Amino acid sequence: YQRRVRVKKKRPKTMSIASRLTTRASRLTPPTTALFVVDIQERFRAAMPAMPAVIGAADRMLKAAPLLELPCVLVGEQYPRGLGHTVAELDTSGCIVHEKTTFSLWTDETAAKVRERFGGNLPAAVLLCGIEAHVCVLQTALDLAEQGVAVHVLVDGIASVHPLDHAVALERLRSTPGVSLSSTQTALFELMGAKEHASFKAISQLVRETLPAPRMPFWNIGGE
Repeated sequence: YQRRVRVKKKRPKTMSIASRLTTRASRLTPPTTALFVVDIQERFRAAMPAMPAVIGAADRMLKAAPLLELPCVLVGEQYPRGLGHTVAELDTSGCIVHEKTTFSLWTDETAAKVRERFGGNLPAAVLLCGIEAHVCVLQTALDLAEQGVAVHVLVDGIASVHPLDHAVALERLRSTPGVSLSSTQTALFELMGAKEHASFKAISQLVRETLPAPRMPFWNIGGE
């Protein structure tokens, strides 16, 4: 009688989706970065106390995008027949403007359009701004992160009608693997990398322009 010894086969180690996202490099470089502007539309103006700040931040980024030669700028418009188009202050010429009824801006259709701008690939990173923070911005960030795209949420360029919803969105975004909280200045200087950048003077001028102060709360970002 010979005792049988069962040998357990070693399974190859696999990384969870969360692990892959947190280990993914998220350093911003212009050739691999896209800008997404979510639903900054006319109908929200009266209801959104922070609308001037959001418009100012988005305008700064839209003006900087061609100076940095970002391959793709995607602008979302939620049900424009009822909510109006993007506010007149924002120049969307040269952008991909996508009318939608889904809350997320990241759909099969927009993914295909964005991939075209990156030679068939996904962008390594997306700069994200717009409204509302707890609905369309959040769901766009979650969908991008699931695809392994590093999402940099520009906190001076997002808002919600109600302060509580905005605060909840910031906490959810902060705790999502693959999503980072950033600001317009942080992103712009990271993309330039050095004073020697060809558009340093022009972008520095954009940064020096005073934007309306965000009126929504940024408390509890650090979880304290």
